[in-house]
Amino acid sequence: MTKRLATLPTLWDEKSRFRRALLRVLLWVVMVVSLALGLLNLRAHGLDSIVVIEAIIVAYSGLFLWRLPKTPYLHWWSTSLVIFISVTVLHSLVTKAMLNDGFYWLLLVPTTSLLLLGLLWGGVITGVVGVAGVAVLVWAQPPGGGNATVAVGINAGLTYVFIWALSHAYEARRHQMVARLQTVAAQDPLTGLYNRLYLEDVFAQLCQSQPQHAFTLVLLDIDHFKQINDNHGHEVGDQVLRLLSQMLRSATREQDWVFRVGGEEFCLLLPGCNTQSAMDVAQKLRRAAADLTLMAEGQPVSFTVSIGLAQWLKDGEDFDSLYRQADLRLYQAKEQGRNTVVADQA
Repeated sequence: MTKRLATLPTLWDEKSRFRRALLRVLLWVVMVVSLALGLLNLRAHGLDSIVVIEAIIVAYSGLFLWRLPKTPYLHWWSTSLVIFISVTVLHSLVTKAMLNDGFYWLLLVPTTSLLLLGLLWGGVITGVVGVAGVAVLVWAQPPGGGNATVAVGINAGLTYVFIWALSHAYEARRHQMVARLQTVAAQDPLTGLYNRLYLEDVFAQLCQSQPQHAFTLVLLDIDHFKQINDNHGHEVGDQVLRLLSQMLRSATREQDWVFRVGGEEFCLLLPGCNTQSAMDVAQKLRRAAADLTLMAEGQPVSFTVSIGLAQWLKDGEDFDSLYRQADLRLYQAKEQGRNTVVADQA
C-alpha cells in the first residue's frame, strides 16, 4: 500500500489553508506597520525612497488581502511579499534609515519565509537575505570600528543563524506531523486499506485526470459476515477482513484503488476499465475470495463475496449517483443468491 501514497490526494489542502490563515493576519499587520512607519518617515524625512517603498508594500498588501481567498498563485504572491519586505529592510540598512533597529526587522525573515514559502524556497530566501543583511550591517558601521565592527558581524550572523535553525526545525517537524496525520487519516487501522474518507477525493482526482477514459466503481460485500462473527467470534471476523484485504491488494493493479468503506463492505476504483473488463476483474476477485480459507480453532472458515459494478459516465457522472448504482447492483447480487457479480452490460 505504501507504494501508492505518492499519488494520494490530501484530505485537506493543508498548505493552502494554513498559509491563507497565516497570511490574513500577517497582511493586516504588515499594512498597519508599513503605513505607520511610512507616515513617520514622511514626517521626518519627506518623500524619500523608503517612504515610496513602504507605500508600495501597503498597496501590495491590500491587493494581496483582496485576492487572498481565491488566488491559485498563493506561492508567488507570498514570495513577492517576502521579497518586498526583505528589500525594504536591506534598503533601510544601506541608507541608514533604520541603522539602530533595522537588524531586528531582519530577524523576522527566517520565520516568515519558512512559514509562508516552505523549507526549500523559504530557506533560499532566508540564506540570501541573511548574508546580505549581515554584510550591509557591517558595512554600515562607523569607520574605524575595528574589533567592534567584527563583533557586530559575528553576533548578528550567529543570532540570525540561530533563529533560522529554530524556524527550520519547527517547520520541518510540522511538515512531518501533517504528513503523518494524512497517512493515519487515509488508512483503515484494521486492514491497512484506504478508508471511506478518501474515496470521494480519489474519485474526483480520477474524473479530472481521465476525462476521456472510462473507469469503474466496484462494491464488494462479504456474504453472511454476521454469521461468521456469531459462529466464530469477532476476532475471526477481523481475520477474514484482513485476509480478504490482502487478496484485494495482491490481485489488483498498481493503478487501482482499494477502500474499506464499511464493516464488511469494500470499494474499488478501476481506472481504464469499461464494464466488460471490470466484470472480468470482479469475477476473478469473486473466485479468489471463494478460494480463501483460514483456520479457527481447528475448523476451516471460508466465505464468498457479492459484487456490484457501475461505470463512470455510463451509469452516473457524479460520485453519489455512481455509488448508488453500484450499491443497487450489489443488492441485486445478494438477491440472486450471493457469490455473484452484477453489472449492466447492455
